[in-house]
Amino acid sequence: MNAIGTVVLGGMISGTLLVVIFAPLFYVLIEMIFGRRKAALAA
Repeated sequence: MNAIGTVVLGGMISGTLLVVIFAPLFYVLIEMIFGRRKAALAA
């Protein structure tokens, strides 16, 4: 039981860290891609 809890806790911590790193990265990438398209349509 202790090993399962350790794996679950480790997965939750690593998942949280990955989201903290990659969510802003994907936001910036999508904003760059679609922001250019929107700016080109407005011009």
